[in-house]
Amino acid sequence: MLKTHDVQKNIDIFDKLIKIFPDKIYNVLGNLPENVKSNALEIRVRVQRNIIIILNNDYINIDLMISPEDIDTIFKKICNYCIYSFQNQIKNGYITFENGHRIGLAGSAVLENNHVTNIKNISSVNIRIAREFKNCSKEIFGIIKNNINGTLIVGAPMTGKTTILRDLARLFSVEYNQKVVIIDEKYEIASTYNGIPQFDIGLADVLSGFPKNHGTIMALRTISPDIIICDEIGSEQDYNYIKNILNSGVKIITTVHSCDEMELLNRPQINYLLKMNIFDTVVFLNSSKKPGEILKIKKASELVC
Repeated sequence: MLKTHDVQKNIDIFDKLIKIFPDKIYNVLGNLPENVKSNALEIRVRVQRNIIIILNNDYINIDLMISPEDIDTIFKKICNYCIYSFQNQIKNGYITFENGHRIGLAGSAVLENNHVTNIKNISSVNIRIAREFKNCSKEIFGIIKNNINGTLIVGAPMTGKTTILRDLARLFSVEYNQKVVIIDEKYEIASTYNGIPQFDIGLADVLSGFPKNHGTIMALRTISPDIIICDEIGSEQDYNYIKNILNSGVKIITTVHSCDEMELLNRPQINYLLKMNIFDTVVFLNSSKKPGEILKIKKASELVC
């Protein structure tokens, strides 16, 4: 259960965030009950549909039809009326907003040479409300701090993987005096906005927007990290840069989306990384909504033959 000061903090976050909406939407959302505001995880807005508020284990349907003009206004406010400066994020389907909120976009792709260069005719906006849960990684930190090497954190969507990475960066850099570099490809871990991390990441350095392979090379060449933290691995390209990290004597902590052990092992790229002894420790998160709740911890050697 949230403490009183946490409840009020979450309400304040919600009230500040909804200022991006046109008045007719802002007035409705602003009058929602405090228990809804304090527990809201996402605000989903779609053209010619009602607004949906996603809560921990429930959702609320707001009877308010959204027009294309509403979406356009929201989109421009998110970009601070300077869409071009967010182009690199937009083409990847998201924008990181002030205070670390992640705005997912849906619409029509603009293609050049079979590559997405922009998204036009925005039809829906999904706002993932960013909140900080300090010390949510304390248990994981206590287990891996003396034997990090390669640590893989496994969990389904919305189990707090990114929140845990953020907290681990703070704990390792402040309490364990490690030089930590965050490669924040999607601006989610530190959620840097105008060059300023929106969350407490301790003394960690941040490379925002860098693809993980390029960020790794830069970090190893110029920042001399003890630990590199990055999010969401799983592609064929991940093996080489992760191997470079470990071959340089640097430790890595990262995450992967997977609902359970079987699903994890059925992913060829991840299975390969495990067989190559890239990771020592694999932490499986519980599917509850409490960030950092461990289901089980295994050695990689226990998972693959």
